[in-house]
Amino acid sequence: MSRLAPVLLCCALLATGCAGFAADDPETPGPVSVPEVTVPTPEATPIPTARPQIAAGVTRERVVDPDALVTAHVATLRNASVLFTYERTVTAENGTVQRRVVDGRVDRGANDTTTWTVTNTSDTTAGTETETETRSGQNRSLSPSFRDRLRPVLSAVELVRADDPSGVPLRTTTYYYRANATTATLFGEHVRNVSILLEVEPSGVVMSYELRYERVGTGEEVVERLNYGAVWFGSD
Repeated sequence: MSRLAPVLLCCALLATGCAGFAADDPETPGPVSVPEVTVPTPEATPIPTARPQIAAGVTRERVVDPDALVTAHVATLRNASVLFTYERTVTAENGTVQRRVVDGRVDRGANDTTTWTVTNTSDTTAGTETETETRSGQNRSLSPSFRDRLRPVLSAVELVRADDPSGVPLRTTTYYYRANATTATLFGEHVRNVSILLEVEPSGVVMSYELRYERVGTGEEVVERLNYGAVWFGSD
């Protein structure tokens, strides 16, 4: 027993020492799991779509203020150069046709100039008579805006939105308005079977109109057209 005790004691001490060193060693770290972070993509800022400009006195559905539209028309043309054609045809019950055509040009610049040609044609059973006169300068009886014709036309009946008569899909910059009335008062006359087609640009210029009606009592059929072939600003 005396020889075995030291041996057992030595083994116990060695076992205790090994356990102590093992406890002091740091643990080897395992792989670290990093959570995936999703960075939100910023939403694109919507760009507002600009609504097309529209003339004064009208909406996309109808003419609401004829006076405002005529005022805008006159104000825009006051500083613009224009080419225009005005035509008025009166057909009597007996077939006689009276036609008046005014072709004109207004040039705005250092020296404003206005030139126009008036052609009067009469078709009767006896034949055709034509008178043509070219004028220039200022003439109080001729207003390139034709406001004295436009205002009664726009005020006579209610004008509502129409499609482009050419059949092309409606452009966003031009609006058409149409009216059909059984009776109306126009230019101080009682008329019937009234038809109007109007073309309006965003600037307020009435680029064209076509008016048709029949005079009550005389049976005369009247067709009146105004067309601006071009409107521009500054010298050409």
